[in-house]
Amino acid sequence: MPVKIAVNLPVRSVGRSIEFFTRLGFAVDPLLTGDATARLVISEEISAMLVTHEVFRRITGRDIAEARTEAEVVVQLQVDSRERVDQLADAAGEAGARTVFPANDQGFLYGRGFVDLDGHMWDAFHVSPDAAR
Repeated sequence: MPVKIAVNLPVRSVGRSIEFFTRLGFAVDPLLTGDATARLVISEEISAMLVTHEVFRRITGRDIAEARTEAEVVVQLQVDSRERVDQLADAAGEAGARTVFPANDQGFLYGRGFVDLDGHMWDAFHVSPDAAR
C-alpha cells in the first residue's frame, strides 16, 4: 500500500476554512467532517484534517503556535503544471489568502506561496520533467 499523508491543521472556524479550501478546488470528505473537524481531500495521497483549536489542543496536549506571526510549517504541494500553480495561488488570493512571496521562477522550478485564513503557509510548485537530475 502506498504511504499517504494527513496533516492536522488547527483552524479558528471549520466552516470558514472549508469555504476557503473548496474555492481552491479541494474536496471535503463528509464522513470525516463535523462541527469541530473536517477532512480536506487534496489528492488521493494527501489530506488535511482541519480541526478547531480546542480539538487540536486536546489531540496534541500542547499550545498552538500563532501561525499568523510565528513559523510552524510550510505545506508544499507539488503539482503537474505551472498553470496549476497559478490556478491555486490565484484562487487562494481570491478566497482571502495573503501572498507570501512573489512567484519563484527558476526555469525548471516554478512556485508561488500564500498564507491561508489561519496563517498557515502553503507553497504550490512545479518541477519541469525536463529538469536535469
